[in-house]
Amino acid sequence: MPILRMLKEIMRKMMTLIRTRQQEVLTWQDELPPVVRRRVTREKEAATSLTVIFGLPCKHAICCIDAMRFNVNDYVHPLLKKTSFQNTYSHQLYPMPDESKWPLLLHNNLQPPIISRSAGRPQTKRNKELGEAKSFKRSSSVKCLRCAQWGHNKRGCKAPMQCLKLKKAELK
Repeated sequence: MPILRMLKEIMRKMMTLIRTRQQEVLTWQDELPPVVRRRVTREKEAATSLTVIFGLPCKHAICCIDAMRFNVNDYVHPLLKKTSFQNTYSHQLYPMPDESKWPLLLHNNLQPPIISRSAGRPQTKRNKELGEAKSFKRSSSVKCLRCAQWGHNKRGCKAPMQCLKLKKAELK
């Protein structure tokens, strides 16, 4: 039963994580989470940074918003606000009952699917992966009669004809 034990441990960790984040969201005083608030203040102070933060206005926009005395929170994406975090962690995971308390199955005759053999000769080569290189085996036991080199025969010989005439003369 190590799989059940592992699933129970994952469930327990998720329950504690959701609960701690629920409690953490309730302690936030501002509309923006502390991490987002720090990012906004850092962007406001840093005039030379070139970072791009998705969901937050850029440093130039933050400076303009401050100069016009508007609220920066109005220009932050709604997914980065406190209400979104509260909605994310509002659901709870309930503990699973013990295996003895699980409901009984109505179908006791559950069987694996029937495996049927497909028609035709069985495949002998395995299917290769997408990134796998093709293994190309070239025979090196064949010797060419025209140029006397290994790896091809005279039908596939690419040697020029003059070299062949010279070799024939040397052989005589």
